[in-house]
This record gives sequence, C-alpha cells and structure tokens, in this order.
Amino acid sequence: RQAKLETSLAETQLRNLQLQLQPHFLFNALNAISTAIYEDPRVADEMVGRLGELLRQLLKEDRSQFISLERELETLQLYTRMMEARLENRLRIAFDIDERAKPVLVPQLILQPLVENAIRHGMDSCFQANVVVRAQFENASLILTVRDHGPGIPPASLMRNGIGLQNTMDRLRGLYGEEQSFAIRNAEDGGAVAEVRIPGAPAAQPELVSR
Repeated sequence: RQAKLETSLAETQLRNLQLQLQPHFLFNALNAISTAIYEDPRVADEMVGRLGELLRQLLKEDRSQFISLERELETLQLYTRMMEARLENRLRIAFDIDERAKPVLVPQLILQPLVENAIRHGMDSCFQANVVVRAQFENASLILTVRDHGPGIPPASLMRNGIGLQNTMDRLRGLYGEEQSFAIRNAEDGGAVAEVRIPGAPAAQPELVSR
C-alpha cells in the first residue's frame, strides 16, 4: 500500500510539473506575439496561427508524460517555426538527430524550454541566434543537447535557473532518479550548451521514481 501511495504521489508531482510548464510557455509565446503586433501585424497573425497548431498538438498528448523523440521534435518544430516568423532571418535552427534516437521515449516538452532559453540568451552581437539541436547515443544513454553561439553564460548566472529550466531539472529527477543528468555550461569555443542525458532504451517507458 505504501509503495502504491508513493507511486501515486510521484505521478501527481510529475503531472503538476507538466501542467506548470505549459502556462509558462504559453505566457512567453503570447508576450512575443504582443510585441510583434506593434512591429508587424502580418508576422503577429502568422505567429497566432502557428501557436494554434502547437496547442492542438499539445492537447493530443496532454496526459502523456512520455512521447517518442520523433513526436517531440515535431512539437518543437511548431514552436521554432513560430519564433522564425517573429525573428525572421535573425534566427537559424539546425537539427542533427541520430535516426536510432527517434523512437526513444522522452519526457514531453523536454526540449522546448532549452531551445527557448537558447534563443533568448544566445543572441550574438548582431542580434542573431544560431541554435543547434542534437540527439545521439553514447554508452546506452540518449544525449540531447541544445547549443547556441551567443555570448555564453556569465559566471554569476551559472547557478540560477528560470522556471522552465528548473521545471526540466525537477521532472528529470522525478522520472529517472540518479539515472539522468542535466547541465548547462559554456562551450569552449563560445556560446552555451544545455545537455540532457537519460537512459536510451528504445520505446521503453521508465518507471516513475518515488521521492
């Protein structure tokens, strides 16, 4: 009975974290659209349409903690297309995805906060953002990285996380326990890298970790 209660509590905590992330993302998206309305109504209208597509996709997967990486990337690309409409030629996003990684189950919306953070803080001196999303296997782990080529992270900010990043850390800890890692660091050749490591068994849904 105690094990069932602990599992139920873990599920509730994870569900709450998932529910927190969606309004946080939606608030930031609407804020970007609000800014675009005054600068270019056509762009704002296009962003609203793409946001609608993204919300429909999220509603389809609303109760799922895990989806395939392929589906996660489809959702992410709906978000990046919305931001490309906002930033136009100032935003470049590239994907480098190991085909073996696509069927692996990952936490829903695990990449969006990382990409949002890279776009927001990864602008270079010309106010352009160049972001690369990678997925690869290494020693039975799935490694997801989001790299920007901006100014990097000031030392005083390395230990501070916003809502989206803290939520990501808490979800990973709740889902995988010590079998995961999440880190943000400055890249040796400039910019910043966010890296997630999780067990990489294809199509195997992890058991929830009781806290």
